[in-house]
Amino acid sequence: MQEQVVAFRSIRAPLQELIAKIPEEKGGFSAWSGGMTITQLVDHLINSGNRMVGRQAEAAQSKSLGEARAALDRNTEEVSELLASLSQAQLQETVEALGRKLTRGQLLGMQRVHESHHKGQLWMMARMVGVEPPFFFKTA
Repeated sequence: MQEQVVAFRSIRAPLQELIAKIPEEKGGFSAWSGGMTITQLVDHLINSGNRMVGRQAEAAQSKSLGEARAALDRNTEEVSELLASLSQAQLQETVEALGRKLTRGQLLGMQRVHESHHKGQLWMMARMVGVEPPFFFKTA
């Protein structure tokens, strides 16, 4: 489903661009006490995104921002391939997720909203460490 890949990449590409601009030493920055660091947020997006697309993968637990950046790039390619392989019938299948029954298509929509929410946090955190974020959305 090419439109699923385009939708995913239009949200993910600016995130990859932002993370590439953040200096390695800023990966441990957190906007508030007890909040996730930049590196942890990247790992969280990888892990939660994997679960929402039904991808079985070892949880990302990066030791550095560079490691998280590389994992994000790999994950983007892997998820794009998975999305491209989905049929229209598979998007209509009902799955149990988040304590309810949803179609796979609905779950993918929720994944995009979730990623956008955390991207907003990363955009704010980037500005707090002196990095100007790219435009939030990229068209094909």
